[in-house]
Amino acid sequence: MACSGGSEGGDNKPTAPVTTLLTESQLNEPTKECYRTMESYSSNVVAVNNNGVVAGSIQSNPSIGCMQQGYLWNNSKNKFSVIPPLSFEDFKVTGVRLAALSSNLISGGITFTANGYEFATINTHLIPNNLINNWNYVYGISEQGQYITGTTLFGSYLFFDTNSNEQIKLTYKGIPLESNKFPMLLSNSSNIGTAVGTLIDENDLSVGIVCEVTNKICTSIIADSYANFNTYIEAISSDGKIIYGFARNGSQVTEVFSVNPTTKVATPLFKSYYIANNIVTDNGIVIVTNNNTYKTYLYDPAVKGLYSVKDLADKLKLPSNLNLSLAYLSPNGNYLAFDVLNFNNNIFGAKIYFPLGIADYLKNNLSVTNLSKI
Repeated sequence: MACSGGSEGGDNKPTAPVTTLLTESQLNEPTKECYRTMESYSSNVVAVNNNGVVAGSIQSNPSIGCMQQGYLWNNSKNKFSVIPPLSFEDFKVTGVRLAALSSNLISGGITFTANGYEFATINTHLIPNNLINNWNYVYGISEQGQYITGTTLFGSYLFFDTNSNEQIKLTYKGIPLESNKFPMLLSNSSNIGTAVGTLIDENDLSVGIVCEVTNKICTSIIADSYANFNTYIEAISSDGKIIYGFARNGSQVTEVFSVNPTTKVATPLFKSYYIANNIVTDNGIVIVTNNNTYKTYLYDPAVKGLYSVKDLADKLKLPSNLNLSLAYLSPNGNYLAFDVLNFNNNIFGAKIYFPLGIADYLKNNLSVTNLSKI
């Protein structure tokens, strides 16, 4: 397995996976200085886009106290760049954490202030260009960067159009959701403006919902199999055709399901797992976590089975300090990124490029666990 120091593109694209590690040598000097002096050092990988650009957060800039800031780790000459934090007249910024990244390098995250406020923030490439007033948390972004999703401390949904620079007003059962009658979180959106998430209904149950930008209406899923279960929708593909969620009851029994985007009917898939994050590839691969062991797997609907992330890491001979529970797919399925458990060997993150797509590699190199055996 080769390690790449630059772009994975070109006329002679490899067919074998290419692993690239984020190491201390690639960090800029203000970040290196914090790494050398901080007693407690933190960083985290949160996303990888269709072009292999990784987003995360890391301690940087000792002149302002080695504050956590967002970064982009690019393909071009393995470039690592820190996004400067927004500046406020009335607030002292104490940290920034990214949560999502689009293919056109729009990112979303949280800006923290000294007086305890947390603001949802949008960045364009390396420019922090927008504070979303009255909202706190960004969870997802559509692959092309138009729609940002999230919530607030008080359960008000975030569904923000970066083109119009406006919050999209939604209704549920004819009731404007701005009324906060139904606390709600939107986890992600497709490029066509179909957002998915969860709200608390009048029976105090968590209900998976699908919201359409075309009619501004949110609809709860039809989940006859899950009476008295809480249902959560976590992931939607960039074209809006594939939706995944999971159900959980009071005994902590979980089951992953898919949702038909037209009929909103939930179809049970397999028990004892839940969706690990809000990204699903265009061909339906999603990362899931076992509810008992907390180990992570890649579910591929084409083979109706699960591939172990640990088996994949072993096959690729990845470093032992990668956090296999914090793995992130690109929407096109060509990249997989990992956070780290610690900074042994001066490794701060990793990404793997699959020239033929991760589905092809999994099918031809790993053993699949058939769902009928679960």
